[in-house]
Amino acid sequence: MKLRVLIVEIGERLHPRLRTRLEDAVDIVSVNSAAEALQAMDKGHFDLAVMACGAADRETACRLCASLTDLTYAALPIVVSMQTNDMQDCVACLRAGADVCLPAGVPAEEFVATCRALVAKTQLRYSASPLTKLPGNVYLHQQIAARLPARGQLAVLALDLTGFKAYNDHYGYARGDEVLSWMAGVLRQVVAEQGTEDDFAAHIGGDDFFVVTTPERAEHIARALIQRFDKGIIGFYDKKDRTQGGIWSWTRRGEPAFFPICSLVVAGVTNVPADIRHPGQISQILAELKQYGKAMGASVYVPDRRRDHSTYRAATKVRDNKAEGSGRAPAGG
Repeated sequence: MKLRVLIVEIGERLHPRLRTRLEDAVDIVSVNSAAEALQAMDKGHFDLAVMACGAADRETACRLCASLTDLTYAALPIVVSMQTNDMQDCVACLRAGADVCLPAGVPAEEFVATCRALVAKTQLRYSASPLTKLPGNVYLHQQIAARLPARGQLAVLALDLTGFKAYNDHYGYARGDEVLSWMAGVLRQVVAEQGTEDDFAAHIGGDDFFVVTTPERAEHIARALIQRFDKGIIGFYDKKDRTQGGIWSWTRRGEPAFFPICSLVVAGVTNVPADIRHPGQISQILAELKQYGKAMGASVYVPDRRRDHSTYRAATKVRDNKAEGSGRAPAGG
């Protein structure tokens, strides 16, 4: 999908060689004033604003930069293309809120690459988990969708900290957040050591962590994660609870129950099977595998080894139809 870019030409035109390169890579909407820019922003979503101006229009450009960095448009990255080589013009725009200011004469390839990198960085930043700073759901979905067509090159691992809700209820959210922050650190280390440079970990909230990697690295990463988790998690329990092997807490039904030390279930799906065609299928299968793994009562890696999912989809459809007929929500995600 092409990026949607708003070009704002304030007194000066964007250099034709820059516009031509942009038009090859993105969808463009052009306006000629700050007022038109704000109107366009109110009518639709943009991934980037590119502002072209000269020294005479610097103040107008700075006011627009300031307007586009308030809470309404805060996620919009801004690139200013100055038609002068005066560094003070660029500094003024940057102070007003522009993310990047490029002087006249910048090569077109560098200009387009800068725009793309800025958009990617901004999307990642606003998708990231506030607690762990790992990429969030939006970035995760985008990356899975982008890599899915490359048959046999994608693996997605979903992590489940079994017993984490009971831990949170027993020790409180502050200590629960400590566990999640530690888990994020473990993920970063393992992915860096066992994965490739394109692999990454994600955190979409709570104890839902993911790793995007390749099929040949998936099991190495999963088993390294389990080993480090089992070794480190016990340190987050009080001495008494470590001695007794767990904690007493409450079930979702409000009944007292004993919960063993948290375990880690890692479910894995690849796009090796030809019938895996969209992220929703991956999500469904991962949910089923996690449920299966949680029933084992210990840290475990549960890979999807099916070469075809037609039988699985048929069974899921029958199950969902029965649940719909009984008024119950289907199990397993």
